[in-house]
Amino acid sequence: MTQDNKKVKITWWSEGLDKYHRGMGSEESICKDNEGMPFGIAQLDNDTMCEDIEWFATEQERDDNF
Repeated sequence: MTQDNKKVKITWWSEGLDKYHRGMGSEESICKDNEGMPFGIAQLDNDTMCEDIEWFATEQERDDNF
């Protein structure tokens, strides 16, 4: 990871991905909670653009990997 990149904790809902996927006609299991993996760690480039997201089933699992 370069100095300009940082990692942040996110959730499926805080990013609006539930609404986005519902609008795209995705399956309900994806819309609801990313098929049971709603807690993520996003790697941001210069605090604005997401380069990568790793998803976890529980908040504890995500926090342990953070």
